[in-house]
Amino acid sequence: MHAYILEHENEVNRLEKQNLMKNYDVNEELAGIEITDNMDILDAGCGTGVLTRYVLKKTNPKSMTAIDYSETRLAQAKKICHSEFKNAQPIFKHFDLMSHTLDENSYDLILSRFVMHHLPNPQVAIDTLARSLKANGKLVIIDSDGILFNIHTEDQWLNTTLNQLKSKLELDMFVGRKLRMYMYHSKLNKLESRIIPMHFTGEELTHEKDQYQERFFALSDLLKDLLGKNSIKFVEHYLAALEEPTTELFYNKFICQGSFK
Repeated sequence: MHAYILEHENEVNRLEKQNLMKNYDVNEELAGIEITDNMDILDAGCGTGVLTRYVLKKTNPKSMTAIDYSETRLAQAKKICHSEFKNAQPIFKHFDLMSHTLDENSYDLILSRFVMHHLPNPQVAIDTLARSLKANGKLVIIDSDGILFNIHTEDQWLNTTLNQLKSKLELDMFVGRKLRMYMYHSKLNKLESRIIPMHFTGEELTHEKDQYQERFFALSDLLKDLLGKNSIKFVEHYLAALEEPTTELFYNKFICQGSFK
């Protein structure tokens, strides 16, 4: 069992705003991925249902299933999807990728977006997803690399504290570069990967700062556990650094896909 560390009553609003940003463009991420009417499709770690809605806008799949660990997020995804797609019947299921199993040979296409960096052992999750692919099925995983930590700032106290946080945080904020390896160890072949740079400047930087304000609010208890009395100071310094003209904030977004044939 594990908990979604950003769980908060306003998380649905943050995620929906994030998905409107240029650097989080799902259309760019899934460009070239074949999605057709005859497919059984799984959205693994659906969150607010962004990928489920993307699929339903493009086609009428044979089946559309969305799973997530968070009961709250599932309810929100179901509500949003049903309001946008009156005639669609996606299936929403509570599921823990770290402990539950999926039926084998079930899906033509599995999509998972910004999920693996939340998990204590991504290999376990990817093994589970790979086993549920049909013989000609495809697994597509999207995740970031460097979120939170890929900031260049002249604030040396912040740099030191970020290094301390990196050593204490159990989640992998550099999981993107490891997706190909995880897929390989899941016995998938025909591996392909591409990288989309995420560089935050101008309006995008302003929006990402707003995102961090909300992320840090949701993470306040965790930050206090990891940084103690310095947790509030850390948030203040990080947000202030995003206002400095010499600061650079950037991540990489990895889109990796694999199949058995």
